Amino acid sequence: MELNELFISPTVLHELCLQDKAPFIFDCRFSLAVANRPAKSREFYEESHWPGARYLHLEEDLSAPLFEKSSRHPWPSQNQVEHLATRLNLTKDSRLVFYDDGKYAFAGRAWLIFKLAGFHRSRILWGGFNPNLPRSSASEPELIEPESIEPESFLTSNDPLSATPVPIRLIDRTRLATAQSTLIDAREAIRYRGESEPIDPVAGTIKGAVNFPWLDSFDENGAFRPVVWHQQRWQSTAQNPPPIHFCGSGVTAIVNLLSALLADSHELLLYPGGWSEYLHFIPLSD
Repeated sequence: MELNELFISPTVLHELCLQDKAPFIFDCRFSLAVANRPAKSREFYEESHWPGARYLHLEEDLSAPLFEKSSRHPWPSQNQVEHLATRLNLTKDSRLVFYDDGKYAFAGRAWLIFKLAGFHRSRILWGGFNPNLPRSSASEPELIEPESIEPESFLTSNDPLSATPVPIRLIDRTRLATAQSTLIDAREAIRYRGESEPIDPVAGTIKGAVNFPWLDSFDENGAFRPVVWHQQRWQSTAQNPPPIHFCGSGVTAIVNLLSALLADSHELLLYPGGWSEYLHFIPLSD
């Protein structure tokens, strides 16, 4: 897929807003609770946000309720997404833009949840939210022209929010044992190796999984790497059946999915329960 089928540039979004053609914009910024550090959510939005944006909470809006032996962030059902869409006054033809801090994990989860529910006119804001973008706070709303931060290869189109279905399917835990696919763990290498686990109660990974850390998609300056890098990255995983991606709870693995989509992967599988669900079912012999 092309960049502009997954992302929208700040410049284009800014122009749409100036032309009174603004899509529905959602702030998805979130910081997971790690060790003694509490989670942070709406505080980001209340401090500053894109004018007209509304906040989507990872645990309240973008996850199903927790249950015994569930993932930390259970994937919402179609019915839950439909209820959320109704509350937000969305239809399947609505144009949606999601943003986070520029690492695309939280915005990516919202984007994929709505994509798989049939809301295909959706994009992620390229580069995420930063002080140089149009911003708004309760005390000082404003709309300023953003600096140009898009790569030269960022293509434009007549309809920057056209319908673009994605070749991604969800797979549940019960199918992992019989799947012939390569399992791809998106978590940091130290968590994959089981040397440290700051979030979940048990360290380790799913037996047989290989590690493609999600943060590798960003360079030393924190910028998303060029398309050619993503194409080269996934050459070794191009296979039939397609690989199964997972992480801790169906958040950061989506960055790997975005990376793989840029490499023209024809079909991708996501195990959204991730390690935080799977650890409840590890045989004692393992």
